[in-house]
Amino acid sequence: MAIFDIEKDDLLRLSDALLEELIARLAEAEIATHGHSPAGVSWSGSIKAPDEGIDIHVQVNTPELDTGFLSRPNTILQSKKDTMPKSAISKEMQKDGKLNAAISNQAKIGGSYIMVSLADDCSPPMKKDRLDAMRAAVANDPNKDQIHLDFFDRSKLAQWIRQHASVLLWVKGKLGQGYSGWQPYGA
Repeated sequence: MAIFDIEKDDLLRLSDALLEELIARLAEAEIATHGHSPAGVSWSGSIKAPDEGIDIHVQVNTPELDTGFLSRPNTILQSKKDTMPKSAISKEMQKDGKLNAAISNQAKIGGSYIMVSLADDCSPPMKKDRLDAMRAAVANDPNKDQIHLDFFDRSKLAQWIRQHASVLLWVKGKLGQGYSGWQPYGA
């Protein structure tokens, strides 16, 4: 394994809170890499805080954004440690058969909704099934054609981490795999 690499299965040791922080740090690094302020990323910081279906919210003041990982300047990322089959996706995105208000708003403004599942490591057909479930959840929304939907599994998360060495060093430190003499920037 290369010095700046991570095994995707090592990520399974992350807690819910660390997974959410990891995704937020990746979003910050991603938009900063593309010339935008990381201040455009907000997240609760507490896994127990009520979030109305929003774990991480990216809001970049630009008409268009497509970094390869983030496809819209207004993106919600939902962090899930557990596997997300079709039934779990419907439950996450809908309440009493109605689309979650935050996701409906993303459709209205032409934003993006990305579900990130740490437990899932999808083959192409498995990812298609999850995306189909996400599309089915928004099917009754009048703006369903305006929203960008995506599903990131553990492999995609590891791929994203490898693009940002500072985040990779941070997560390896949290997993007890830090490099001798290497530390992320701190106080």
